[in-house]
Parts: sequence; C-alpha cells; structure tokens
Amino acid sequence: MDEYAISLKKTLTSLIRKMSAAPAPFVKNPEKDFTRKKKLPFETVMQLLISMGGNSLYKELLESQGYDVNTATTSAFVQQRNKILPSAVEFLFHEFTQSYTDIKDYRGYRLLAIDGSDLHIATDRADTDTYFQSQPNTKGYNLLHLNAAYDLCNRLYVDAIIQPRRLCNEGRALAAMVDRSPIQGKTIVTADRGYESYNNFAHMERKGWSYVIRVKDLDSNGILSGLHLPSGGAFDMDVHLTLTKKQTKEVKAHPEMYKFVPSTSTFDFLDLHENLFYPISFRVVRFVLPGGAYETVITNLSAADFPPDEIKSIYNMRWGIETLSGH
Repeated sequence: MDEYAISLKKTLTSLIRKMSAAPAPFVKNPEKDFTRKKKLPFETVMQLLISMGGNSLYKELLESQGYDVNTATTSAFVQQRNKILPSAVEFLFHEFTQSYTDIKDYRGYRLLAIDGSDLHIATDRADTDTYFQSQPNTKGYNLLHLNAAYDLCNRLYVDAIIQPRRLCNEGRALAAMVDRSPIQGKTIVTADRGYESYNNFAHMERKGWSYVIRVKDLDSNGILSGLHLPSGGAFDMDVHLTLTKKQTKEVKAHPEMYKFVPSTSTFDFLDLHENLFYPISFRVVRFVLPGGAYETVITNLSAADFPPDEIKSIYNMRWGIETLSGH
C-alpha cells in the first residue's frame, strides 16, 4: 500500500474512532446502544460496513477476525448493525471527503460530474418502492438509484443521494446536492441528459456555479425543441428567456421571449402570486464529434472565456470515454 493510501486509511480510521468515542448521535437508542462491551463494538461494525466485499456475511466476519474460533455470529452482527442509523455512514462520508485539502482544479474551477446509476439490493417483494418484476412468473428484483457528484480533477466523490428506484428523481437530487454543497468558489457542473431542466440551471446559477449539461438534440422533445435555433450543423448561440407560469396574451404572442412552465414541470422559483417571471440566460453549443455525429450542451460559461473548443474539451473530460473512444 503506497503512502497516499496509508494516509487516507489513517484519516478514515481516526474519524471512525472519534465517532465511536461518542456514538449517541449515530445510533437508534443512545442510552442503550453500544454502551456495553461486546465482540462487535461500534468501531468494528462501522469498519466492516465500509470494507465488506461480496461474500456471505459470515465469511466476511471470519476474514475480518482472522478466522478466529470466537468470531461473532452473523446474527450478532445484524443485531449490532441494526442499531446504527444510516446517517452515521453519511456523516462519515462527508467528514472524510471534506478532510481532503490538496485540491486540484481546472483553470481555477472545481469540475464536478453528476451522474446516476441503479443499484441492485436484496430482493424484498414487500418493498414496493424498489421492487420490479418483468413478467408475472419470473423472479423479481429490487433497485435503488444512486445520484453521485464526482470531482474529476481530484478523483473524489463529494456527495451522493440514494433514492428508491420507483421514486427516483435525478433533477431533484441534483438540485439538493447543489444547494447543500459546502464547496465555495468557482465550480463547473457537468451532467448528462437526465439532468436537463430549467430548474437545475437555476439552482446552479443561484449557487454561483457554472454548468455544462449535455441535452437532447434538435429533433427531440427536450429543451432545444422549444427554442429558436438553427436546424442543423454546429453553432454557438446565446438564449435569453423569461420563464413564467402565466399564460397571458403577451406570453403567447412572444414565444421567442417567454417560456411557459406548466404545473407538471418543476420550477422552484416561480409561482402565480409573487414570483411571476424568472429571466434566464444560457448558451447552446452544438459541435461535431470525430465520428461525424453531433452533441449539444447548454452552458452559462461565457463565450469569451470558454469558446466552443474549450466547451468541447470539458465535454471530453466527462464523456470522452463513453462517446469518443478515448479520443
């Protein structure tokens, strides 16, 4: 193990030890849980939770205890694990991530990639928010949806939100991670088409952050379909809109200026009483990939500081492996 890995492990162990010294905020019954000495104290259970592989619980316990004959039983581990609140692992994650101070950047910006991924969990037919069944006579499965924020320059996860798969909302997750982030200063968020929404643009802009969001192309039913843009080719255009939930004659007469936000669409900064209009500006940058296909992004980075080739470079940092075969 190299020195860097050793220092990270030391930091993690130290944080768990601090939590173990005062576990009350992290357990279900602070007066009782982890107050007596047992084979599986708080510190051991936390270490096991974040280090276990894909073996059975008992094999993992045996390995962690060096195959000692006095290894705690699976039942004992489950009982101890159930005493710990999920927020304990979340707290550890954030404390550990924020302990990293040797921050690298991209032209003075933190560069964060937001993405989502489904996670298989133990099958539980009763958990209707996560349970799926393809056909009536087939075995079902359960899924969670992980939304994660990853710092590209520092190879560091800085936040995550887990949602039941049937209730997942990637836009809501992105807005929540942006709003609660402790990161200060210049930041660029990159995200894929699942995060394409005016609400997300507004949350990032109000945070003082920049963004480069890949969006559905011109012939789709995404944001671009409702804008006055060239019908094809590469372009870089500024768009200035006023979002509103009102449908007045003025709004209907000027679709190039106003964008009606229906009640079915989420936009947190509009209502029908006080906040009637929300001005928003961004660039639509469409460029050609080496294979001849086009991709389009929406960004609020200025064209003077970030011309199309620079936007394409940021795009390549985030999506190059997927779409450009490492180009």
